[in-house]
Amino acid sequence: MAFWNTKKPQTPPEPDIRTYEAEPPHYEPVEHPPRFRYALSTDGVYRKPALRQDKALISCVGDMLAEEKLYKSHLIGGRTDFHDVFAFVRPYFAASDLTVGNLETMLCAAAPYTGEQYKVDGKYHCNAPQSFLDAVRQAGFDFLMLANNHNLDCGAAGIRETLNRIDDAGLMRTGLFAGPAERRFALVEVNGIRLALLSWSTWYNRNETRLTDEGRRALLNEYAPDRAASDIAAARAAGAEFVLTYIHWGVDAEYKTEPSASMRRMAQELADAGADYIVGSHTHSVQPHDLITARDGRIVPVAWSMGNFVTSELMSVSRSTGILQIELTRQNGKVRVTGETFIPCYIPDSACGLSYPILPERSITGEGKQAMQMKEAIKKVKGIFTKNGNMTGERILTKKNICAALGLPAPAADEVYTKLEYARDAGQGCVALVRTRAFDPYIYTSPEECERLADLAVSKGAKLLLTDRQIKDYPCLVVPEPFEAFQTIIATIRRKFTGHVVGVTGSIGKTSTTGMVNAVVSSKYKTFSNLHNANSAIFAAKLIQQLTPEYGAYVQEIMETPPYGLAGMIAKMVQPEVAIVTVVGTSHMQALGSQERIRETCLSVVEGLREDGTLILNGDDPFQKDPGCKQKVLYYAIENKDADYRAEHISGGENGMEFEVVYDGQRVPVKIACYGLHNVMDALAAFAAGKCIGMTDAEVVRGLASFRTTGIRQNVVKYGGQTMFLDCYNAAAESMQSSFNSFAMIPVKNGGRRIAVLGDIKETGKKDEEIHANVGRMLAASNVDIAVCYGDSAAIIADTAKALCGKEIIWSNDFDTVKNWLMQNVTVNDVLLFKGSRGMALERFADALTGTWFYEMDEGLIAGSRLKTVNNLTYRVYADHATLVSKDAGAPDVTIEAYVDGKPVTGIGENVFPRGKSYTVSVTFPDTLTNIRYCAFYKTNKLKTVSTPPSVRIIDNSAFSTCANLCTVEIAEGCTHLGYRAFGNCKALEKITIPATVRQIGGECFLNCEKLTIHGKAGSYAQQYARGHSIPFCAE
Repeated sequence: MAFWNTKKPQTPPEPDIRTYEAEPPHYEPVEHPPRFRYALSTDGVYRKPALRQDKALISCVGDMLAEEKLYKSHLIGGRTDFHDVFAFVRPYFAASDLTVGNLETMLCAAAPYTGEQYKVDGKYHCNAPQSFLDAVRQAGFDFLMLANNHNLDCGAAGIRETLNRIDDAGLMRTGLFAGPAERRFALVEVNGIRLALLSWSTWYNRNETRLTDEGRRALLNEYAPDRAASDIAAARAAGAEFVLTYIHWGVDAEYKTEPSASMRRMAQELADAGADYIVGSHTHSVQPHDLITARDGRIVPVAWSMGNFVTSELMSVSRSTGILQIELTRQNGKVRVTGETFIPCYIPDSACGLSYPILPERSITGEGKQAMQMKEAIKKVKGIFTKNGNMTGERILTKKNICAALGLPAPAADEVYTKLEYARDAGQGCVALVRTRAFDPYIYTSPEECERLADLAVSKGAKLLLTDRQIKDYPCLVVPEPFEAFQTIIATIRRKFTGHVVGVTGSIGKTSTTGMVNAVVSSKYKTFSNLHNANSAIFAAKLIQQLTPEYGAYVQEIMETPPYGLAGMIAKMVQPEVAIVTVVGTSHMQALGSQERIRETCLSVVEGLREDGTLILNGDDPFQKDPGCKQKVLYYAIENKDADYRAEHISGGENGMEFEVVYDGQRVPVKIACYGLHNVMDALAAFAAGKCIGMTDAEVVRGLASFRTTGIRQNVVKYGGQTMFLDCYNAAAESMQSSFNSFAMIPVKNGGRRIAVLGDIKETGKKDEEIHANVGRMLAASNVDIAVCYGDSAAIIADTAKALCGKEIIWSNDFDTVKNWLMQNVTVNDVLLFKGSRGMALERFADALTGTWFYEMDEGLIAGSRLKTVNNLTYRVYADHATLVSKDAGAPDVTIEAYVDGKPVTGIGENVFPRGKSYTVSVTFPDTLTNIRYCAFYKTNKLKTVSTPPSVRIIDNSAFSTCANLCTVEIAEGCTHLGYRAFGNCKALEKITIPATVRQIGGECFLNCEKLTIHGKAGSYAQQYARGHSIPFCAE
């Protein structure tokens, strides 16, 4: 099909308008700024007045399309206006010296627009109105890359009209041409730096037959290695100092987050041909930033794909996008990349009253469901683009920079690497440390093991091995002590980060203190912090390599031992400006032998603390007096009245604790949502750290108020009305007392009891009996009503306590015996404490009692599990159970297995059945199932009925939220808990049967369920809930 512009009828020429003027107005002519930012000079170079010299900021984005839904949502009264799409990103373009985008649409008025007819000749058709180009121009774009697979959608006339419209708009372009005379590149001078911009496409939707061979050569820019090399050479000959290329590729990588082999091949061809920066488009998904080494040794950045920038495409991966900002600087006569920033964005259907706006990260605020989903998408796309950790101007991971850091002679040729990893964790293009991956970095690795690790690393794509001997014919950098070299390289990378850095160490309380410090610092700065207890040298090195300039602060937990002095080794890499020591306790006594040696290894953190840094110590810990360091020392305390930061007027309530921080003659009220004096101490340390990095009292207080415990670390949770205090990630004598103190502050219902489930304390060495007897004395003095002691050493706790008090105390080292006692004796009014070392896995008792899944949160447990797919459903199989984790596209009627590999399927994980992954019509649940988790069936819109078996205890937050056609739900007797918005926004829901066993229903559980009637037993909790929320109730 061809589309041709209609011409206006010819009319006689009008006379000169001045013939009608009698007397002109009297004013002096004024010269206004040009209409366009850039103008074409007589030498063929586009220029604008320079704002500065020898430095330029370029913003690059991906594909811009006016698809059907986007078009129709902006069509009002027969006219279209797309300006609001760019409302939130316009400031980024205004701050740039040059803004570049890929216009993946034609602009042909005689052809149907995509929103009017999305297919022509059976193929997807991209065509947009003039108003779309107007919005692009007003958004701040200067340059449009045009080579893409839709260039022929409107034929040859469509190409000519598109080019005319872009030229009339004053926008620069390349990749599509009016004829053979146009050169295949554009030259743009930005602040004195002359750039060449080029654009190619690798395919044209099999529409190539719409042009003659001569037409293809004249109008298109089809990619071929020799043609690209010729174009780049011509640009260099015309004076280009830096060559920026776009390429429309990846037909074999659509909607994927990694480049294909063909993309990698073409990128290498472009780099070898002389490209200085390569930006990819077409895949409809963001792909990583990477570095490749050109034939001449240049390091060439590649953004494999920038994804869709303007779109209404349905798939979430296509709505995640971003802006790549490239800073160029002329240094010593050469133009170099001196900075790169990725600004992640997301495109919702609607936000702030706008349709399909591009929202950058900083514009996504609030805590609502849509905001949280967009934040999660932002986090994901940022992780994808920056996963290789090599977005920086001065790239440390080159062979020359590594040798310089280690004081070695410069190599003859340079080479770029992705990351520095242990051999076992090696990835494509990395440097691999050939050493056993262990907490002790100096552990001996035999020659045989070194060879095996080298084989493994090279098989995974390592480009260089860091080792103390040459291994086979592999590329090796041989140094006397590989770990020290590893440490030095990481420290050099860390020095490139200019934000605040806080380190936290100690033998007890590191993780909770790190969490509080992170909460405090995050209230002012964009903060990067380790998750969970990623505190070893291995994890610290990984995290440091992920630091980017966008972060204003970095918080790192630092493992103190074993081996002796480990805190100092890690601190040398982290290089904190503020270091906190929590408690010098008895943990790791077996490894170090004495508390004095534990003190020394904790205080070794000063070996990496900056000379002008601050050491923050526990003023109530006698082992932390007189650290003997040259850095500034501050103390925090409750008992020590001479401490720099003190807590006074401490009180507890239903929602946590309140106290005053006293420092420098001031009193600052603080609230924290957790219990125990040890948490008050953690908050004091975090308060002091915040003040050390320039935060106000209000910022620190706000941060502390936002802190929440998670998982099995000092976490007060309530499921099915059962209150539990989970503090079983680790244990020492000191933390046992802290747990008893915190437990005493948690309110108990009338008739309820305090029941403590206590496990062994590990790594106590020769003091095992002494330490466990001491815990027994603590138990006897506590307000615990019943104690259940589990484990061999826990027998000492039980025996000691029995001899001192009349409490009911049960002991067993058999898991099932303890579990059965709890199942038979615990009532909903009781409050439970779970406290013991990690190896005791006490959270398993909580899971058995309430149907929770805390045990699965153990990172080691996940690492030891495996995936198994059965009938389009994928399960994660653990040692004693399995969890459904994903559904492949497939049958609409789903039956979940009761057993996988002989293990009962007990849970349905998060986001297993949401919109976009499946079109599930019905689900049959097994009688082994105990929980249905967060958003498990979110927006499963074809699901009409749900019936759960008696085994299900928990239907968690948003589990069935926004299921548009869900009409009836039958929950069997045995369920105890319905979470927040579990059935929220199920607008078709008419009937739900809730059994009398349900004792807790979360907020907004039935939000917007206006047709709903709750069915249940008279006098049940369900009836009380219905009455309190004005929901009709039918007694059965």
